[in-house]
Amino acid sequence: MYKQVVLPVFVLLLWACNSQEGRKPDRLLNPDQMAALIVDLQMADAWVAIKRSEGDAPSDMQWKLYDSVFSIHEVNRQIFEQNIQWYATRLAEMDQIYDDVIQRLNLIQADTTLKESGSAKSGL
Repeated sequence: MYKQVVLPVFVLLLWACNSQEGRKPDRLLNPDQMAALIVDLQMADAWVAIKRSEGDAPSDMQWKLYDSVFSIHEVNRQIFEQNIQWYATRLAEMDQIYDDVIQRLNLIQADTTLKESGSAKSGL
């Protein structure tokens, strides 16, 4: 689970450090909004990874899912990228966001594991 979070974070931070530093986005998302958005993007990544392992993932699936996630959160890719750049220059806030992301993903994983073990016990 942590590898799925760390690699995209590292890539985004590396990219953000090379971009326009310190420029406040036109639409600044608060840390809770950023965490929720990143969690949903991570879930989309996981779903695409599963589909790829099954040989059932069109090449543009990931971007279509990202666009759907952005739409749900009422942002677009540009707003997200601007916010990643903004928070990348504020490492304490970015750390807090990713601590929240990891906590949320761990809760989702625990809930999924609990449901799977309940289904196995009931014979479903």
